[in-house]
Amino acid sequence: MLKANTGFSLNCNARLAGKEAADLAKEGLSTVKLAFVYFSNTYDSTELLAGIKEALPRAAIIGCSTCYGLILPQGFISGKYFIGILAIEDDDLTVGIGAVQYDAESLDMDIERTEFDLGTFKFDDDPIGTARQAAFRAMEKAGRQAAPNFFYMVSPPSMEERYINGISSVVGRVPFAGSTAGDSSLGTKWILMSDETTMYDGLAVAFFYGGKMPLTHYASPYRPTDHYGIVTKMIENRCLVEINGRPALEVFAERHKCSVELLRGGDLSLVTPLMPLGIKSLTGNLISICHPQYGNPDGSAFLSSPLYEGMGVMGMECTPTDIVMGCGAELKAFEKSLPSPAGAFHLSINYCWKLATEDSFSDLVLNIQSAAGDVPFLCALTNGEHGFSEDSGNTCGSLMMSYICFPA
Repeated sequence: MLKANTGFSLNCNARLAGKEAADLAKEGLSTVKLAFVYFSNTYDSTELLAGIKEALPRAAIIGCSTCYGLILPQGFISGKYFIGILAIEDDDLTVGIGAVQYDAESLDMDIERTEFDLGTFKFDDDPIGTARQAAFRAMEKAGRQAAPNFFYMVSPPSMEERYINGISSVVGRVPFAGSTAGDSSLGTKWILMSDETTMYDGLAVAFFYGGKMPLTHYASPYRPTDHYGIVTKMIENRCLVEINGRPALEVFAERHKCSVELLRGGDLSLVTPLMPLGIKSLTGNLISICHPQYGNPDGSAFLSSPLYEGMGVMGMECTPTDIVMGCGAELKAFEKSLPSPAGAFHLSINYCWKLATEDSFSDLVLNIQSAAGDVPFLCALTNGEHGFSEDSGNTCGSLMMSYICFPA
């Protein structure tokens, strides 16, 4: 039978913080098989991992740095230093972690948040190969030579979709969920963590074998509007230049009823979270959200998710109240749909929702806590949330709710 618990620490000493959070998380558990770990990037991550492993020497470990904080049964934890852990025990479960770093020098970690020039923001030159290595390592760590029942992935922004393609080339179409690492200062100094290492780039993936099948729920609080368009020009797949032949920021400014200059050369995190773009899946049962994050000086916009020329996009909208109520309501609906009781919830929501609901974020926390009830959970505020819904394909999005249930 699966059992779970959570722990956290606000200690500024990285090793002590890791051990404190892990010690709390393992209370009441005999043998922890898996630890999901989320933390502020201000820690010395090597020391943080050492502290965790001191308390959980045999656990598979996966996680990443997040933005602003975490929601736990104990409340919202945040600050300059924080770490939260969801620990899982299950005698029937086997988890293998594969982590691969592609090139530590390829990503300029000092790039300013408002300067996402594709000439300086470096990408993995071989994302498929990197992901394939991680997949084979995860199988090896699990002692298996077959596809897992489920996998979970953490990575930095911009390579998520290609990493999934690489993993799928090894294991086929396997249900998954994932999170994109973040930075509490809203920069690019994110950190990935596995049970073997911490790193700035690449990916870590957890392959699940045995036990009860993890179940997922992938949704958003947004609704479509009557604003539609065709992507007519992109640079790479993250820099949106034109919609319907018009400069991207011009289209956004018109919709947001503001000047283009307000958006040009700036962070859009406070502007677009209530009116992002949506992409409908081929089956029509999922609208994944694409978040314009940065307004470039040339009138283009850097995106949270990839778009391609010729793709149709729709304007989406919601209110802060929709977000505050929706996070808990979706968790309640998910729990009601489960075929058996939940043993633990792993939740990912976007950090921008804290900005968009600042005055009522405490209500969002309470709503999630109420919906989870007595079930242990951890909710990370991430830079991207990934999953699938019913018959949709594995999808990488932003401004989404990616919920995982581990049945008891």
